[in-house]
Amino acid sequence: MTAFVLDAWALLAWLQDEQPAASAVQKHLDNADRREVELHLSMINAGEVFYRLAKDRGRSAAMRFRAGLAAMPVHLHVPEADDIWRAAILKSRSRISYADGFAASLAQGFDATLITGDPDFGVIADLRVEWLKRAG
Repeated sequence: MTAFVLDAWALLAWLQDEQPAASAVQKHLDNADRREVELHLSMINAGEVFYRLAKDRGRSAAMRFRAGLAAMPVHLHVPEADDIWRAAILKSRSRISYADGFAASLAQGFDATLITGDPDFGVIADLRVEWLKRAG
């Protein structure tokens, strides 16, 4: 089955209805709901979405995201020691954030395509990326 990894950028675009990225993410969520693809998300990136929502839209928006996360057709991954080291190695080799290292590492581990619009991922040569765009 085809696997994809969502990063925080993709989820935030979807949650904030930033088109056309939000529609692309919704299509993946619909496909995952029908079990046509697998969607994965690191809990590190889920935490990133939470804190960004809390800062930008308030704690109640962040709490709604957190409450709804379990119902989403996404496999959630709590990093283990090996995951942390892989993310740290990616961070040490490129100009990505530490949290982005978890998304990239998860995608590589599942031989999955990362769904993002964050240009920082472009520096990782062996990472398949589906590039999302925001209007404007």
